[in-house]
Amino acid sequence: VTGESLGQASSQTVWNLAVCEKGISTLILRPLLGMDKEEIIRLSRKIGIYEESSKVTEYCAIAMGIAATRVNESLFLEEFEKSGVKEAIEESVKEMLEFDMRKTSAIELLPKETLEIDFIPDNAIVIDMRSDSEKEKAPLPHTIDLSSIKEEDLKGKTIVVICDHGDVSLTLAQLLREKNVYAYSLKGGASRAREISHKICKFRPSQ
Repeated sequence: VTGESLGQASSQTVWNLAVCEKGISTLILRPLLGMDKEEIIRLSRKIGIYEESSKVTEYCAIAMGIAATRVNESLFLEEFEKSGVKEAIEESVKEMLEFDMRKTSAIELLPKETLEIDFIPDNAIVIDMRSDSEKEKAPLPHTIDLSSIKEEDLKGKTIVVICDHGDVSLTLAQLLREKNVYAYSLKGGASRAREISHKICKFRPSQ
């Protein structure tokens, strides 16, 4: 799935896209092909990816001169062979990992060094670090205070730490990691926690 759009005044023409597909047997989907920039922006807002996609650096003018709207096919294929793309793809495929999504949780797919997540894993212990006044004003179900839990209850469990905005919780998550506890900070803080509060499970301490 690619993001080309014919509405852009660049090299993304029907001819060029057709040439780029030469020798590729895989189906290529271009859902944005007939949309202009404003339509794409509206769609990104609708499906909730506008903020994140806005952070991506756009590389403009990576080639000198005027954009080629009708590339020379033989020249393109000749240069493509020199690029080493095929070898890079083959190497990537060799290193590919396969996961059965019916048996694999989202948390297992994250790099071990990940400290921030924007979801609540199944059966996670959720620690609320907000002040008592904030907890009283906007309580979150099934969360616990750090002071009310024993250290042995954290071992072998997935911990998610919540604060007002996600900064203090990040520090605590780091400290817990240093004690070999699988701790994460919830990105977006309490406001994000309220959006997904239905995923917070009731904590049952060890007897």
